[in-house]
Amino acid sequence: MLKGAHCFWSMRTQLVAKVFDGGEIKEGEDKRGEVTQEIRIPIDTGIAGRVATTAFKLAPIASAETEHVFSTMGEFVTPQRRNLSFDSLKQYVIINWIKSLLYRKVQQAQKKILLTNELMLYHMKNLSVDEVTALLSEERQNVCEKWPGIDTFRFNVRLTIPYCETVRCVLNMFHELGFIHRWNLDMDTLVQFSLTVKQGYRDCVSYHNWWHAFSVAHFFYLICKNCAHSVASQLSELESFVTFVACLCHDIDHRGTNNSFEINSKSTLASLYSSQGSVMERHHFAQTVAILNSGSCNIFSTLADNQFKQALDILQNNILATDLAHHFKIMGQLKDMSENGYRPDDEKHHELLLCLIMTSCDLSDQTKDWNNLLEVAESLYEEFFNQGDLEREMGGQPNEMMDRHRAHIPEQQISFLDNVALPCFSLLSNLLPDTSEALQEVELNRRRWQVVKNEVGDKPIMVKGKLDIRHLDVDKLLEKEEEDKTDFKTAVSENQDNSNSSQVTANSKH
Repeated sequence: MLKGAHCFWSMRTQLVAKVFDGGEIKEGEDKRGEVTQEIRIPIDTGIAGRVATTAFKLAPIASAETEHVFSTMGEFVTPQRRNLSFDSLKQYVIINWIKSLLYRKVQQAQKKILLTNELMLYHMKNLSVDEVTALLSEERQNVCEKWPGIDTFRFNVRLTIPYCETVRCVLNMFHELGFIHRWNLDMDTLVQFSLTVKQGYRDCVSYHNWWHAFSVAHFFYLICKNCAHSVASQLSELESFVTFVACLCHDIDHRGTNNSFEINSKSTLASLYSSQGSVMERHHFAQTVAILNSGSCNIFSTLADNQFKQALDILQNNILATDLAHHFKIMGQLKDMSENGYRPDDEKHHELLLCLIMTSCDLSDQTKDWNNLLEVAESLYEEFFNQGDLEREMGGQPNEMMDRHRAHIPEQQISFLDNVALPCFSLLSNLLPDTSEALQEVELNRRRWQVVKNEVGDKPIMVKGKLDIRHLDVDKLLEKEEEDKTDFKTAVSENQDNSNSSQVTANSKH
């Protein structure tokens, strides 16, 4: 106890202390890997024994110099320690006792977390042997041959590629982007990693599931294919490789609720991560690391030690970047970089560009056609409304976007596009000009939502989980709107010409 040690009873006849400075200690070693110092004293000896046997019922001691509990401590109490005031020493002993109890609670919590991770990995490791074997036996092929147009921004993976083919497509993208060859990836490890990540997403979550992860990874594949020269000159090979992995893992084990809900509900995840911010994103990263720590899934095992550490840093930064709160914080820096030019030799610019790419990939559903957008909106609002229902059950009042009775979807979508998606893809287009096609589709979808808003007004459009606007031929309405605008401009121009002509005639007569 006098050395700030973790102290416990041994068969109730001895006090045993292992000296430590805090943190988790392996049996027989301290946190530096050295053998811990162990102190054993009889239970009825010294100050620690007095505290232990009297359960803190300490009688007043007039003099520490003459008190027998000090004199029986032998080598553990020096003359200097005897000269300490007893009140100070008593407080010191009690504080260390409490520290000992807290340390044990920390150890128990660490073991619970370890057990939870083991349980999660156990369930995710129940991979189909037949599926693993089938994927390993196939030759990797160019995805463009199997899915023509998959390398274009207009390609819609959700409505084109069967769910059962998604992992196979991921493996082929790894191959086509050169990651397997460049990093000497073991195919058995890569297959198990990909399948384990897929199983790490919850099927009961309507939007933030494996389909979303697959779509996000596909958009980064599109960036690499369509902006190959820019990406090669602006990002390192390791950054590109890890970013593709981050896209696959960025929402793993999402529960269908956002950070605010986790914090307000005082969930287990909030208790672990709320002090650091980005609760769900930190959980996604932790789950990804848990998968990588499994020997059969560690696709980073072929990296050198310094590359491995760098890869984990990139992975963490990229996953945390998908928190929109983080995106808004760095928006000013992104605008400055866009206006003043990207500097490949600036480490901060690398980090900012990766953050922007991750946010763009995360929002990439907004770059697809109208049918895809309706599917996504239905899934997303089902998730939002489920959270709103939970908040109401807890006695709270969900905000309008999460409230199935108050949500005005067209208006909210327009606001989201104006304030989040359009600025994001505009910056991406400035830095990677070959992504301009994606920006144009976002702009078009913004106009489509405006047409819907004009048609439905304030009427609720979500009925039994489906958007009740599919009967609207939005593109035809948009085309008619454009024609009306053109006719109006023509009429205004003709009136102006007639007015000018009349004025000229009048001046001529005068």
